[in-house]
Amino acid sequence: KEIWKLTIMIFLAVFCVILSQSVVSAQVEAGQIAFTATLRKDLTVGAEHHIVYTDVYTNHGGAYSPKSGFFTVPRDGLYAFHIHALAQEAKPVSIDLYVDQKYYISSRGQSIKFASAGNQIILNLVKGNQVYVRTRQESNFYGRAKDAYINFSGYYAGLPTGIKI
Repeated sequence: KEIWKLTIMIFLAVFCVILSQSVVSAQVEAGQIAFTATLRKDLTVGAEHHIVYTDVYTNHGGAYSPKSGFFTVPRDGLYAFHIHALAQEAKPVSIDLYVDQKYYISSRGQSIKFASAGNQIILNLVKGNQVYVRTRQESNFYGRAKDAYINFSGYYAGLPTGIKI
């Protein structure tokens, strides 16, 4: 009896893994690629520090990794990205968006109180490109467990044109 229960549990676990992989593949094929991730804590880091957004709201297509902080492009086409940060009081924050070690956009903020910084871009990317955010200079992020001020989002906008970066 116990061996049958164990066998059925293993079968169901394997079936669920295969099914979830099929759903992710179908989402990618249908163009349903989108993610939003956030960081919910204060963070002070030096220049050229790779930011890993650990709390994921949405990850259709599974292309964003909350372990590495990388969005790996699953198919050729146009992608839109948005980066946002909030600086700790009277301190700077400076973030840059990169694709495969190539710089694209920045966002910076510093004021007497809190400074908000954000930017967005649409890029023509190819399968396998890696998109990520890192600091340009020492940065002091303001984050709280119940709030989402430090965000990284992106989605597939379609219209692959064949132009490669």
